[in-house]
Amino acid sequence: MAPQPRSGSMQQNHLGGEGLLNGLLRDIGERRLIELVSSYFETQEEDCAVVELGGECLLLTSDMLHEKSDFPPQMTPYQMGWSLVAVNLSDIAAMGGEPLFMVDAIGVPPEFSVEAFKELLSGIHSCALRFGLGVLGGDLDAHDEITLTGFVLGVAREGRVIRRSGAKVGDLLCITGHLGSAGGGLRLIEREKDVDLSDPLVKALFEPVPRVKEGLKLSGSGFVTSMTDISDGLSVSLADLSRASHVGFEIDWERIPVRSELFKVVEDADDLRSLLLSAGGDYELLFTVMPEGVNELRQVVDFTVIGRVVEKNAGERVVPSGYDHFKVEG
Repeated sequence: MAPQPRSGSMQQNHLGGEGLLNGLLRDIGERRLIELVSSYFETQEEDCAVVELGGECLLLTSDMLHEKSDFPPQMTPYQMGWSLVAVNLSDIAAMGGEPLFMVDAIGVPPEFSVEAFKELLSGIHSCALRFGLGVLGGDLDAHDEITLTGFVLGVAREGRVIRRSGAKVGDLLCITGHLGSAGGGLRLIEREKDVDLSDPLVKALFEPVPRVKEGLKLSGSGFVTSMTDISDGLSVSLADLSRASHVGFEIDWERIPVRSELFKVVEDADDLRSLLLSAGGDYELLFTVMPEGVNELRQVVDFTVIGRVVEKNAGERVVPSGYDHFKVEG
């Protein structure tokens, strides 16, 4: 028997009426589908599930990657395996946790070569080893396309879990690293037949580096009030923080850090802003900080202040335009 939400009206409130529930998933979109899932299982919309256990909190997350939607033709099996681990670790980092263990499910076509399979495993092993993650096993099956699923268990001390819901008016809006690099890399491989795979933008797309160490330092500082990762684009992450914390944001677009290489794939300032808002895959951390803690926090983490938290309806209206697994383009 299918699980039922606590009330039928909950589904209507999330999805705007019964009509959409009888339509197609692509008509609803990923974000509203997540709201529907949350209504059935009474879960919170966070980067990880949180289970309080004694004086610690267990963090649980799972992500799935598919050949058609996530692995461009130029991507190697090693990079596929690396990305599987990285995408899951980014969720742990987004809540300030320490990753512990991973199990994965690997679906590959029977005609996949043994050498390619060994390369895929090497990518999983390398990323896990770099971040101290133990890989305990999982499942292996034949599949029509390469499909990789990971489940990661992490831990955080009670009181150090950083959620999306703690931002306060007056806090500063910050990010780690550069934005738009992975999106720029995608543009490069789509435009150039013989793209240089060592290009920093392509590397950012094919071998993303989750901000695990930064997440731990941010959560331990006591100054960070909310946090998420930028996996599906800045606009989506801003909307997630805004909805959870019931606040708005004023953004200083000129202060958003980008790699110099990015300017070779954007046409003008408007195109750059559009790319920063909508391109996913950067796996940087977006977080809010108490103003009095910024200088001290800079001593342990490299980040950029890109704006501030304002009242819910006082900031810029940013429409979520990032990656959506269910929307059909064209």
